[in-house]
Amino acid sequence: VSQLFFVSPTASTAELMAWLIVLYLGWTLMSVGLYSWAAETTHNYHERSRVMGAVQLANSIGSILVLLTPATIELLSTSQDLGTARVNAMGTLILVLLPLTLVICWFFAPPSITATKPTRVSIYSALLSAFREKSLRLVLIADLAVGINLGVSTSLTVFFAEIVLGLDGRAGTLSLATLVAAMVGVPLWVALAERRQKHIALAMTALVTIAGGLFHLWVPPNEFSIFLIGSFLFGLATGGIQFLPRAMMADVLDRERLDTGEERAGLYFSFLTTTLKLGLAIGIGIAFYLSDFFGFDPASARQTTESHHVIRYLIATASFLFGGIIFLTGWIFPLGRNEQQQLRAAIDSRNDGTIEN
Repeated sequence: VSQLFFVSPTASTAELMAWLIVLYLGWTLMSVGLYSWAAETTHNYHERSRVMGAVQLANSIGSILVLLTPATIELLSTSQDLGTARVNAMGTLILVLLPLTLVICWFFAPPSITATKPTRVSIYSALLSAFREKSLRLVLIADLAVGINLGVSTSLTVFFAEIVLGLDGRAGTLSLATLVAAMVGVPLWVALAERRQKHIALAMTALVTIAGGLFHLWVPPNEFSIFLIGSFLFGLATGGIQFLPRAMMADVLDRERLDTGEERAGLYFSFLTTTLKLGLAIGIGIAFYLSDFFGFDPASARQTTESHHVIRYLIATASFLFGGIIFLTGWIFPLGRNEQQQLRAAIDSRNDGTIEN
Protein backbone atom coordinates (compact mmCIF):
# COMPACT_ATOMS: atom_id res chain seq x y z
CA VAL A 1 0.00 0.00 0.00
CA SER A 2 2.74 2.45 0.96
CA GLN A 3 4.57 1.85 -2.33
CA LEU A 4 1.43 2.55 -4.40
CA PHE A 5 -0.45 5.28 -2.56
CA PHE A 6 2.72 7.20 -1.64
CA VAL A 7 4.61 6.50 -4.83
CA SER A 8 7.71 8.46 -5.75
CA PRO A 9 7.39 10.70 -8.82
CA THR A 10 10.42 8.93 -10.26
CA ALA A 11 8.90 5.44 -10.01
CA SER A 12 8.81 3.48 -13.25
CA THR A 13 5.83 1.65 -14.73
CA ALA A 14 7.56 -1.69 -14.08
CA GLU A 15 8.06 -0.79 -10.42
CA LEU A 16 4.42 0.17 -10.00
CA MET A 17 3.30 -3.02 -11.71
CA ALA A 18 5.51 -5.12 -9.41
CA TRP A 19 4.08 -3.52 -6.28
CA LEU A 20 0.56 -3.83 -7.65
CA ILE A 21 1.11 -7.58 -8.11
CA VAL A 22 2.46 -7.81 -4.55
CA LEU A 23 -0.63 -5.99 -3.25
CA TYR A 24 -3.03 -8.25 -5.15
CA LEU A 25 -1.17 -11.36 -4.01
CA GLY A 26 -1.35 -10.30 -0.38
CA TRP A 27 -4.99 -9.29 -0.72
CA THR A 28 -5.84 -12.65 -2.27
CA LEU A 29 -4.13 -14.60 0.51
CA MET A 30 -5.89 -12.49 3.12
CA SER A 31 -9.28 -12.96 1.42
CA VAL A 32 -8.92 -16.74 1.30
CA GLY A 33 -7.96 -16.81 4.96
CA LEU A 34 -10.81 -14.52 5.95
CA TYR A 35 -13.57 -16.44 4.19
CA SER A 36 -12.17 -19.83 5.23
CA TRP A 37 -12.10 -18.67 8.83
CA ALA A 38 -15.61 -17.20 8.56
CA ALA A 39 -16.93 -20.51 7.24
CA GLU A 40 -15.45 -22.34 10.23
CA THR A 41 -16.91 -20.15 12.98
CA THR A 42 -20.27 -21.92 13.02
CA HIS A 43 -21.97 -25.13 11.91
CA ASN A 44 -25.44 -23.56 11.89
CA TYR A 45 -27.08 -23.16 8.47
CA HIS A 46 -28.57 -19.72 9.15
CA GLU A 47 -25.66 -18.44 11.20
CA ARG A 48 -23.39 -18.90 8.18
CA SER A 49 -25.52 -16.42 6.23
CA ARG A 50 -25.18 -13.92 9.06
CA VAL A 51 -21.42 -14.34 9.28
CA MET A 52 -20.83 -13.97 5.54
CA GLY A 53 -23.31 -11.11 5.46
CA ALA A 54 -21.33 -9.35 8.18
CA VAL A 55 -18.15 -9.74 6.12
CA GLN A 56 -19.91 -8.26 3.08
CA LEU A 57 -21.30 -5.43 5.21
CA ALA A 58 -17.79 -4.60 6.39
CA ASN A 59 -16.62 -4.59 2.75
CA SER A 60 -19.37 -2.14 1.82
CA ILE A 61 -18.57 0.16 4.73
CA GLY A 62 -14.88 0.14 3.79
CA SER A 63 -15.67 0.93 0.16
CA ILE A 64 -17.90 3.83 1.21
CA LEU A 65 -15.13 5.23 3.42
CA VAL A 66 -12.71 5.05 0.50
CA LEU A 67 -15.13 6.94 -1.75
CA LEU A 68 -15.83 9.60 0.88
CA THR A 69 -12.17 10.20 1.66
CA PRO A 70 -11.27 12.06 -1.60
CA ALA A 71 -14.40 14.20 -1.29
CA THR A 72 -13.45 15.11 2.29
CA ILE A 73 -9.93 16.02 1.20
CA GLU A 74 -11.32 18.31 -1.49
CA LEU A 75 -13.29 20.20 1.17
CA LEU A 76 -10.56 20.40 3.82
CA SER A 77 -7.21 20.33 2.04
CA THR A 78 -5.30 23.49 1.10
CA SER A 79 -2.83 21.53 -1.04
CA GLN A 80 -2.17 22.76 -4.55
CA ASP A 81 -2.00 19.15 -5.77
CA LEU A 82 -5.40 17.77 -4.83
CA GLY A 83 -4.89 14.61 -6.88
CA THR A 84 -1.87 13.56 -4.83
CA ALA A 85 -3.57 14.59 -1.59
CA ARG A 86 -6.60 12.42 -2.37
CA VAL A 87 -4.48 9.36 -3.18
CA ASN A 88 -2.33 9.86 -0.08
CA ALA A 89 -5.45 10.15 2.08
CA MET A 90 -6.82 6.84 0.78
CA GLY A 91 -3.49 5.17 1.45
CA THR A 92 -3.41 6.58 4.97
CA LEU A 93 -6.91 5.27 5.60
CA ILE A 94 -5.84 1.75 4.61
CA LEU A 95 -2.58 1.86 6.55
CA VAL A 96 -4.42 2.95 9.71
CA LEU A 97 -7.46 0.70 9.52
CA LEU A 98 -5.83 -2.51 8.30
CA PRO A 99 -3.51 -3.05 11.31
CA LEU A 100 -6.27 -1.90 13.66
CA THR A 101 -8.81 -4.39 12.32
CA LEU A 102 -6.24 -7.19 12.32
CA VAL A 103 -5.51 -6.54 16.02
CA ILE A 104 -9.25 -6.59 16.77
CA CYS A 105 -9.62 -9.90 14.91
CA TRP A 106 -6.64 -11.42 16.70
CA PHE A 107 -7.90 -10.65 20.20
CA PHE A 108 -11.70 -10.52 19.95
CA ALA A 109 -12.96 -12.50 16.93
CA PRO A 110 -14.26 -16.03 17.48
CA PRO A 111 -11.89 -18.92 16.75
CA SER A 112 -12.56 -21.72 14.31
CA ILE A 113 -14.73 -24.43 15.87
CA THR A 114 -13.68 -27.01 13.29
CA ALA A 115 -11.14 -29.56 14.37
CA THR A 116 -8.47 -29.76 11.70
CA LYS A 117 -5.96 -32.49 11.08
CA PRO A 118 -2.93 -32.67 8.80
CA THR A 119 -3.47 -34.23 5.40
CA ARG A 120 -1.00 -35.51 2.83
CA VAL A 121 -3.41 -35.62 -0.11
CA SER A 122 -1.96 -34.18 -3.32
CA ILE A 123 -3.38 -31.01 -4.77
CA TYR A 124 -4.37 -32.95 -7.91
CA SER A 125 -6.34 -35.50 -5.89
CA ALA A 126 -7.99 -32.74 -3.87
CA LEU A 127 -9.03 -30.87 -7.01
CA LEU A 128 -10.34 -34.04 -8.66
CA SER A 129 -12.35 -34.92 -5.58
CA ALA A 130 -13.72 -31.41 -5.23
CA PHE A 131 -14.95 -31.02 -8.79
CA ARG A 132 -16.89 -34.26 -8.65
CA GLU A 133 -19.29 -32.43 -6.33
CA LYS A 134 -22.23 -30.90 -8.21
CA SER A 135 -22.96 -28.32 -5.51
CA LEU A 136 -19.39 -27.00 -5.74
CA ARG A 137 -19.61 -26.65 -9.51
CA LEU A 138 -22.87 -24.74 -9.24
CA VAL A 139 -21.48 -22.30 -6.67
CA LEU A 140 -18.41 -21.65 -8.82
CA ILE A 141 -20.52 -21.12 -11.95
CA ALA A 142 -22.72 -18.67 -10.08
CA ASP A 143 -19.73 -16.80 -8.65
CA LEU A 144 -18.05 -16.60 -12.05
CA ALA A 145 -21.26 -15.17 -13.51
CA VAL A 146 -21.40 -12.65 -10.65
CA GLY A 147 -17.86 -11.53 -11.43
CA ILE A 148 -18.44 -11.18 -15.17
CA ASN A 149 -21.62 -9.18 -14.69
CA LEU A 150 -19.97 -6.89 -12.13
CA GLY A 151 -16.98 -6.46 -14.45
CA VAL A 152 -19.17 -5.39 -17.35
CA SER A 153 -21.43 -3.08 -15.37
CA THR A 154 -18.76 -1.34 -13.28
CA SER A 155 -16.41 -0.76 -16.22
CA LEU A 156 -19.20 0.84 -18.29
CA THR A 157 -20.90 2.84 -15.53
CA VAL A 158 -18.79 5.95 -16.06
CA PHE A 159 -19.52 5.90 -19.81
CA PHE A 160 -23.21 5.39 -19.15
CA ALA A 161 -23.56 8.09 -16.51
CA GLU A 162 -21.35 10.80 -17.97
CA ILE A 163 -21.74 10.24 -21.71
CA VAL A 164 -25.00 8.37 -22.37
CA LEU A 165 -26.99 10.23 -19.71
CA GLY A 166 -24.92 13.41 -19.85
CA LEU A 167 -24.43 13.51 -16.09
CA ASP A 168 -20.90 14.90 -15.98
CA GLY A 169 -19.18 14.41 -12.64
CA ARG A 170 -21.98 12.28 -11.21
CA ALA A 171 -20.44 8.81 -11.66
CA GLY A 172 -18.86 8.95 -8.20
CA THR A 173 -22.19 9.85 -6.59
CA LEU A 174 -23.90 6.97 -8.39
CA SER A 175 -21.16 4.56 -7.27
CA LEU A 176 -21.66 5.76 -3.70
CA ALA A 177 -25.41 5.16 -4.01
CA THR A 178 -24.71 1.63 -5.26
CA LEU A 179 -22.47 0.91 -2.27
CA VAL A 180 -24.98 2.33 0.20
CA ALA A 181 -27.66 0.15 -1.36
CA ALA A 182 -25.37 -2.88 -1.10
CA MET A 183 -24.90 -2.15 2.60
CA VAL A 184 -28.65 -1.72 3.13
CA GLY A 185 -29.36 -4.89 1.16
CA VAL A 186 -27.19 -7.23 3.24
CA PRO A 187 -29.57 -7.59 6.23
CA LEU A 188 -32.51 -7.91 3.84
CA TRP A 189 -30.88 -10.79 1.95
CA VAL A 190 -29.80 -12.43 5.22
CA ALA A 191 -33.42 -12.30 6.40
CA LEU A 192 -34.66 -13.75 3.10
CA ALA A 193 -32.04 -16.51 3.27
CA GLU A 194 -33.26 -17.46 6.73
CA ARG A 195 -36.85 -17.43 5.59
CA ARG A 196 -36.49 -19.12 2.20
CA GLN A 197 -32.97 -20.72 2.24
CA LYS A 198 -29.73 -19.35 0.83
CA HIS A 199 -29.92 -20.67 -2.72
CA ILE A 200 -33.45 -19.31 -3.17
CA ALA A 201 -32.28 -15.92 -1.86
CA LEU A 202 -29.44 -16.03 -4.42
CA ALA A 203 -31.96 -16.68 -7.19
CA MET A 204 -33.97 -13.67 -5.99
CA THR A 205 -30.88 -11.43 -6.06
CA ALA A 206 -30.40 -12.53 -9.66
CA LEU A 207 -33.89 -11.31 -10.55
CA VAL A 208 -33.18 -7.92 -8.97
CA THR A 209 -29.87 -7.82 -10.87
CA ILE A 210 -31.72 -8.44 -14.14
CA ALA A 211 -34.21 -5.70 -13.31
CA GLY A 212 -31.37 -3.28 -12.50
CA GLY A 213 -29.64 -4.10 -15.78
CA LEU A 214 -32.75 -3.71 -17.91
CA PHE A 215 -33.35 -0.36 -16.21
CA HIS A 216 -30.42 0.97 -18.30
CA LEU A 217 -32.42 0.47 -21.50
CA TRP A 218 -35.03 3.12 -20.89
CA VAL A 219 -33.77 5.65 -18.33
CA PRO A 220 -33.79 9.00 -20.21
CA PRO A 221 -30.75 11.30 -20.49
CA ASN A 222 -30.16 14.02 -17.88
CA GLU A 223 -32.48 12.32 -15.40
CA PHE A 224 -30.17 11.99 -12.41
CA SER A 225 -32.88 11.21 -9.85
CA ILE A 226 -34.37 8.44 -11.99
CA PHE A 227 -31.03 6.75 -12.59
CA LEU A 228 -30.18 7.12 -8.91
CA ILE A 229 -33.12 4.80 -8.27
CA GLY A 230 -31.71 2.32 -10.80
CA SER A 231 -28.26 2.49 -9.20
CA PHE A 232 -29.80 1.81 -5.82
CA LEU A 233 -31.71 -1.16 -7.22
CA PHE A 234 -28.58 -2.59 -8.82
CA GLY A 235 -26.61 -2.07 -5.60
CA LEU A 236 -29.32 -3.73 -3.56
CA ALA A 237 -28.75 -6.94 -5.48
CA THR A 238 -24.97 -6.59 -5.30
CA GLY A 239 -25.11 -6.70 -1.51
CA GLY A 240 -26.51 -10.23 -1.55
CA ILE A 241 -25.14 -11.65 -4.77
CA GLN A 242 -21.56 -11.52 -3.46
CA PHE A 243 -21.91 -13.01 0.02
CA LEU A 244 -24.57 -15.68 -0.60
CA PRO A 245 -22.29 -17.94 -2.74
CA ARG A 246 -19.76 -17.84 0.12
CA ALA A 247 -22.39 -18.79 2.66
CA MET A 248 -23.44 -21.64 0.36
CA MET A 249 -19.82 -22.75 0.00
CA ALA A 250 -19.67 -23.21 3.77
CA ASP A 251 -22.44 -25.80 3.38
CA VAL A 252 -20.62 -27.47 0.47
CA LEU A 253 -17.68 -27.97 2.84
CA ASP A 254 -19.88 -30.15 5.06
CA ARG A 255 -20.31 -32.56 2.18
CA GLU A 256 -16.53 -32.70 1.79
CA ARG A 257 -16.05 -33.21 5.53
CA LEU A 258 -18.45 -36.14 5.51
CA ASP A 259 -16.98 -37.76 2.39
CA THR A 260 -13.29 -37.36 3.22
CA GLY A 261 -13.05 -36.52 6.92
CA GLU A 262 -10.71 -33.67 6.00
CA GLU A 263 -10.85 -29.89 6.24
CA ARG A 264 -10.40 -28.13 2.91
CA ALA A 265 -11.91 -24.71 3.56
CA GLY A 266 -8.81 -22.93 2.28
CA LEU A 267 -8.87 -24.87 -0.98
CA TYR A 268 -12.58 -24.35 -1.58
CA PHE A 269 -12.53 -20.64 -0.81
CA SER A 270 -9.49 -20.19 -3.02
CA PHE A 271 -11.76 -21.45 -5.82
CA LEU A 272 -14.26 -18.68 -5.05
CA THR A 273 -11.55 -16.04 -4.87
CA THR A 274 -10.33 -17.20 -8.28
CA THR A 275 -13.75 -17.28 -9.94
CA LEU A 276 -14.69 -13.79 -8.75
CA LYS A 277 -11.38 -12.22 -9.83
CA LEU A 278 -11.40 -14.14 -13.10
CA GLY A 279 -14.98 -13.09 -13.73
CA LEU A 280 -14.19 -9.43 -13.10
CA ALA A 281 -11.26 -9.59 -15.51
CA ILE A 282 -13.35 -11.32 -18.18
CA GLY A 283 -16.19 -8.85 -17.69
CA ILE A 284 -13.92 -5.83 -18.09
CA GLY A 285 -12.37 -7.36 -21.20
CA ILE A 286 -15.77 -8.15 -22.69
CA ALA A 287 -17.08 -4.66 -21.95
CA PHE A 288 -14.24 -2.75 -23.57
CA TYR A 289 -13.81 -5.12 -26.51
CA LEU A 290 -17.49 -5.22 -27.43
CA SER A 291 -18.06 -1.51 -26.91
CA ASP A 292 -15.22 -0.82 -29.34
CA PHE A 293 -16.36 -3.58 -31.73
CA PHE A 294 -19.85 -2.12 -31.97
CA GLY A 295 -18.56 1.39 -32.60
CA PHE A 296 -18.62 3.17 -29.26
CA ASP A 297 -15.83 5.75 -29.00
CA PRO A 298 -15.88 7.93 -25.83
CA ALA A 299 -14.53 10.99 -27.64
CA SER A 300 -17.04 11.01 -30.49
CA ALA A 301 -19.86 9.78 -28.25
CA ARG A 302 -19.70 13.08 -26.35
CA GLN A 303 -20.59 14.86 -29.57
CA THR A 304 -23.28 12.54 -30.92
CA THR A 305 -25.78 10.08 -29.48
CA GLU A 306 -25.48 7.65 -32.37
CA SER A 307 -23.56 4.96 -30.43
CA HIS A 308 -25.11 5.48 -26.99
CA HIS A 309 -27.34 2.46 -27.44
CA VAL A 310 -24.22 0.24 -27.43
CA ILE A 311 -23.54 0.92 -23.76
CA ARG A 312 -27.21 0.54 -22.86
CA TYR A 313 -27.50 -2.85 -24.54
CA LEU A 314 -24.18 -4.18 -23.26
CA ILE A 315 -25.10 -3.53 -19.63
CA ALA A 316 -28.64 -4.80 -20.04
CA THR A 317 -27.60 -7.93 -21.98
CA ALA A 318 -24.88 -8.83 -19.48
CA SER A 319 -27.28 -8.46 -16.56
CA PHE A 320 -29.94 -10.54 -18.30
CA LEU A 321 -27.57 -13.29 -19.46
CA PHE A 322 -25.39 -13.69 -16.39
CA GLY A 323 -28.22 -12.87 -14.01
CA GLY A 324 -30.11 -15.73 -15.65
CA ILE A 325 -27.18 -18.08 -15.04
CA ILE A 326 -27.06 -17.04 -11.39
CA PHE A 327 -30.81 -17.58 -11.08
CA LEU A 328 -30.68 -21.08 -12.56
CA THR A 329 -27.69 -22.22 -10.49
CA GLY A 330 -29.31 -20.92 -7.32
CA TRP A 331 -32.68 -22.45 -8.13
CA ILE A 332 -31.33 -25.98 -8.74
CA PHE A 333 -28.68 -25.90 -5.99
CA PRO A 334 -29.11 -29.21 -4.11
CA LEU A 335 -27.92 -28.26 -0.60
CA GLY A 336 -30.71 -26.59 1.33
CA ARG A 337 -31.44 -26.27 5.02
CA ASN A 338 -32.62 -29.86 5.54
CA GLU A 339 -29.75 -31.39 3.55
CA GLN A 340 -27.15 -29.38 5.48
CA GLN A 341 -28.65 -30.38 8.82
CA GLN A 342 -28.54 -34.03 7.77
CA LEU A 343 -24.89 -33.66 6.78
CA ARG A 344 -24.02 -32.07 10.12
CA ALA A 345 -25.86 -34.83 12.00
CA ALA A 346 -23.90 -37.49 10.10
CA ILE A 347 -20.58 -35.67 10.71
CA ASP A 348 -21.32 -35.25 14.42
CA SER A 349 -22.35 -38.87 14.73
CA ARG A 350 -19.14 -40.03 13.09
CA ASN A 351 -17.02 -37.73 15.26
CA ASP A 352 -18.77 -38.95 18.41
CA GLY A 353 -18.05 -42.52 17.40
CA THR A 354 -14.41 -41.67 16.79
CA ILE A 355 -14.12 -40.06 20.21
CA GLU A 356 -15.77 -43.04 21.94
CA ASN A 357 -13.44 -45.47 20.19
